[in-house]
Formats: sequence, structure tokens, C-alpha cells
Amino acid sequence: MTDSFLDEHQKAGRAQEGKDMRDYISIEEAINSVHQSGDREVLAEYKAMKEEDMPTAVMSTYCTDCRAIVSPGMGKGRRGKPRTVCGECNSVKVSSGTEKALRSHYRLDK
Repeated sequence: MTDSFLDEHQKAGRAQEGKDMRDYISIEEAINSVHQSGDREVLAEYKAMKEEDMPTAVMSTYCTDCRAIVSPGMGKGRRGKPRTVCGECNSVKVSSGTEKALRSHYRLDK
């Protein structure tokens, strides 16, 4: 398993006592090293892509009482704040996510 840039600098900081972590790496270097870890071709492709052509994820709601993916409803939570509830039984025991993730997590395909 490879170490992240932070692990390497933490080890270096432990090797020399009395030095602060900020002496070893600046936030700009850290951000640049994280950005360089991605595939440059994929990053260039996303930068060239128009916003309307980017992939989207449609969120779904799963009700644990109905044990199904349902349409969400709006209920009142604490102090009158809106809260997502099940659109069929008004239960507050709901989970949100993409339909594929919900089907996988709750094993609905089996």
C-alpha cells in the first residue's frame, strides 16, 4: 500500500524533532500533489466537457418501513424545519442515494 504525501511528511516530521509540519509542506504543494495523482487525460476530458454533457446522478429515496424505493415527501421536523419522509407512509426512516446504490445496499435485486 502506498503512503500519501501527508504520511511521508509526517514521518519526516517525526524524524527531526522541533520542526513544525508547516516547515515541510505548504498547502499549495499538498493540493498540487493531490491534483497530480489523477489521470491527466481524464482531467483534460472533463475540463473540455460542457456542463450539460457531464454525467448526472438521479437521487432516489428508500423507505425502511415500506422496504421499497419510493417517491419522497416533505414532512415537518424539529421546530418546523422541512424533513424528507416517505411519500407513501410518511415514515421518517428513509435513506437517500442513487437508485443503483440503494438497490445494492438493501439487496433489492435478489
